[in-house]
Amino acid sequence: MELCFGNLQTVLSLKGPAFGRRSADEALNLSEFFISCQIFLELLECIQYLHDLSPAVIHRDLKPENVLIGNNDGKWKLKLCDYGLTQVFENLSIKRDAKYLSPEETNGQNIDYKTDVYSAAKIGENIFDIQMISEL
Repeated sequence: MELCFGNLQTVLSLKGPAFGRRSADEALNLSEFFISCQIFLELLECIQYLHDLSPAVIHRDLKPENVLIGNNDGKWKLKLCDYGLTQVFENLSIKRDAKYLSPEETNGQNIDYKTDVYSAAKIGENIFDIQMISEL
């Protein structure tokens, strides 16, 4: 087991003010944009690793609170947590954040890797302080 000092939600709540932004409406400065790109890239690499396993692992509950920040030899690393719980407890009522649910999940359709891709895109909205237009 490894000690993690926080999660992505905590980092995102502190990121803007740490770089001198007063609101989410202000554009990211170059340093904040670069760090945001690194965070998002590492998140996508974590998800790709799960999907490349045989058999593939679909997380199904990606959200900033389930992305932990750990330290590995002096460098920060993202670590996913709480994966697999939704499969184990599929028939029970589990409170999940609707903001990160894919259209397939909300419509009761089959779940596949696209569910995680959708959730990652929603997390990307938070990382880059943007709002994608929903076609739902």
